[in-house]
Amino acid sequence: MTYVAGLVETFVTERTDESGVRRPVTADDFTSSVWRMASGAVATMTLSTVAQHGPGHLGQVTGSEGTLLLTGETKLELGKAGGPLEDVSAPDDLWEKTKPNNMWARSFVRLLRDMVRVIGRRGARRRTARSATAGRCSACSMPSAAGGACG
Repeated sequence: MTYVAGLVETFVTERTDESGVRRPVTADDFTSSVWRMASGAVATMTLSTVAQHGPGHLGQVTGSEGTLLLTGETKLELGKAGGPLEDVSAPDDLWEKTKPNNMWARSFVRLLRDMVRVIGRRGARRRTARSATAGRCSACSMPSAAGGACG
């Protein structure tokens, strides 16, 4: 990126929690930004959790080859130069499976799911490495009855 400009805002300053208590809001509920890429492409992104009309979230990347357009939480369209926009959205395996059912909750679940998968693979590698070194000297890797240092 060669240029970024944007702003954030908190339009709703208080919300009622599950127990009916009004609490101050501590997170922004709107952001809009413009980005210029090194290639010359320009991107705009507007995210809003308080928009009453329109898609709420809107992202657009425009360049000489075409446009990529994200509207709402699930619709992704691609338009090649001179052609119409085509829906290239992928199915959302978590649609209506999170509470709240929004892109942030579903993204968080995906992040945790990926973290567990990565941590699980690392743990499997460590177990494999430990079993390969079982019964070996921790200092020189030669066979050792005690499995500790052979010194």
